[in-house]
Amino acid sequence: AISRREKKFQLDMEAAAQYHYQNMTSDEEYMQAVSSLENEYWSDLLNNYKLTEEEVEWYNNYTEA
Repeated sequence: AISRREKKFQLDMEAAAQYHYQNMTSDEEYMQAVSSLENEYWSDLLNNYKLTEEEVEWYNNYTEA
């Protein structure tokens, strides 16, 4: 199940990059889209999948940065 979620995340990130380049959006808009996708991905993982302690610790460090 996680591998499907990771694949969806990868495809969403590729779609965001493609949209950015095709529509010449600003870097700020692109980074907001990427940030939103990352937050959605990690929130889904934390709420719907069993993560290892290392993964949870990495996420906590990532969101504090």
